[in-house]
Amino acid sequence: MRQYLDESVVPCLREAMKELVKVRPEDPHEFLAKYLMKHNPNQQQHQQQQQQQTTTTTGQKMSSILENNASERAAEKSNDKATEVEEREGEEVQEEKKNEGEA
Repeated sequence: MRQYLDESVVPCLREAMKELVKVRPEDPHEFLAKYLMKHNPNQQQHQQQQQQQTTTTTGQKMSSILENNASERAAEKSNDKATEVEEREGEEVQEEKKNEGEA
């Protein structure tokens, strides 16, 4: 465990502590947190992971929106066809009544 910490965290933490002593901020915890995030040697990798997650999430949202739009268009077409059928049926009924009246 110590070897892992010595290799991964201690170098950056040591520098953060040196800076902390120099600056002596009012909130040392926040200072350390910001310093470690800013000087994270894995920051580029972390940013890439966040970007991939954002891209995936955005892609999923876009797919969902497109699916919803397609469903709405299909429902509108269905409603339009139903309206057309109803109008034709109404016209046919009126035509039949007209023909019955003439007979």
